[in-house]
Order: sequence, then C-alpha cells, then structure tokens
Amino acid sequence: MGMDSLGFLSDRMFKVMDEKSLGKIEIYQYLNYFDVMLHGTDDEKMQQSFNLLDIHRTNKINYEDFKNITQSFAQMWSAALGYPIPLNRSYIQNIFQKFADEKKYFDYEDYKIRMKREPDILVWFSKPEEAMNKRLNRRIDQTLVTK
Repeated sequence: MGMDSLGFLSDRMFKVMDEKSLGKIEIYQYLNYFDVMLHGTDDEKMQQSFNLLDIHRTNKINYEDFKNITQSFAQMWSAALGYPIPLNRSYIQNIFQKFADEKKYFDYEDYKIRMKREPDILVWFSKPEEAMNKRLNRRIDQTLVTK
C-alpha cells in the first residue's frame, strides 16, 4: 500500500521534471524543479503543485484524477506516519468542487484563484496531521455550538 503510493508520487515528480516527455530528465531539469520548490515565487510553486495534479498534462483536472491523486497522497502519508490518514469521499468532492465551481474539471486559473482565497485548502498534501487536527477541532467546535 505505502510503496505503491510512494512510487506514484515519485513518478508524478519525474513526469513534471521531464518537461518534453522523453522518459528522462537532465540535471538542469532536476535542479530547476527543486530550486522552484525551495526558492521559487508563490506563483511558481503553485504552478508546480498544479502540474503534480495534472496527470494527463491537459491543464484540466477532472474529479476522478483528483480523487486518485488525493488517495495516493493519503496512502503515502499513512505509510510514512504509521497510521491511517482518513479522507472520505464527500471531503474530496467538496474540495474538488471548490476548485471546479460546478464544472467537471478545473484548470490552472481555477486552481490559482482558489489557492489564493484558501491557501490551506490542500494542507493535507504537505501537513496531513495539521489538516486532520483542524478538521477535528472544527467538528468539536460545531458540536459545542449545537449543544
């Protein structure tokens, strides 16, 4: 379970670096990828994170692809942390709809707009424990308000 998802992520990173789809990357592509991750502007980092999601390089991400990559990230973090990172279908659908705004896909412009409005919307990609704690605290707060 964990190894497949780690393979999926490394494959996605490789394909983003392999800009010409030649099945190989050159040192400058590798260095450029990590330079953007570490020192890039917010827009460059946002483009790079969108590219990780854009499996087919169409500049459009449909629900099925979004769900699959989301589940792969959850599996990867579950393997790394040693306990399950739960993501239910309605949670994934809700996030997708925030990007897609009732369309069947979202593109980079949709992604950029939503990420600027809600920078933590994909916090589970990089900080799953923090995301789970935020969701749990929101539910606790909602429960307290309804009592």
